[in-house]
Amino acid sequence: MTHEEAQELIPAYALDALDPDEMRTAEAHFSVCEECRRELASLREATALLVEGAPRSAPPAALRDRVLGAAQPARRLAARPRPWPWAWTGWAAAALAVVVLGSVSLSLERRVAAMRGEAAAEARLLSLLASPSAETVELAGTTAGSARLVFAPGRAGGVLVVSGLPDPGGRSIYQLWLISRARPESAGVFRPSGGTATLVPVDANVSRYRAVAISVEPGPAGSPQPTTKPLLAGAVAPGG
Repeated sequence: MTHEEAQELIPAYALDALDPDEMRTAEAHFSVCEECRRELASLREATALLVEGAPRSAPPAALRDRVLGAAQPARRLAARPRPWPWAWTGWAAAALAVVVLGSVSLSLERRVAAMRGEAAAEARLLSLLASPSAETVELAGTTAGSARLVFAPGRAGGVLVVSGLPDPGGRSIYQLWLISRARPESAGVFRPSGGTATLVPVDANVSRYRAVAISVEPGPAGSPQPTTKPLLAGAVAPGG
């Protein structure tokens, strides 16, 4: 096994995702390669943080009663009959038309602005992917599909390129984590886009972190800290 082949197996080895033959071959190389041992130790230490998610606690039983009790006055108020005018005056109808047209115009402006923002963001991502100075972290692990994080060394900004990942199922979602010596930091959530590649923008300076990983978390917003073992992980090259 070459040094480059052994490096490609490090993320999967750290996640116990190799078959016995691959594991023995990788361990034979690690035993004589200090560089691979350092990278493996760093990645194992970083990904270990992902399984230390805070335990979930059930809400107190009395909470439901307090919430329902607080909702009773609102329900009684909503049940009261309310007077309804039989006809609109001319000025009231005109005022309503102005409000409606103004709301429609504002909504269209916001949609156009959002579309322009999305187009500009996509252009920045494509520019980064094409940049010769960009660095790439390949993620590997226990699930089908591929994932790589492309980033600009020393600067904020990156993009996770994912393809072939299975649907996380139910209300779950994939969450990307950036890992340093401190607690893992969320870099966003995403769902696969069927047969097309999914691009996930990353705003952080990836060079500051030691590793990146992907886990399955409750949707739609993910978790403050990981609650499951990572499916994919990769080490960030020192000084990358």
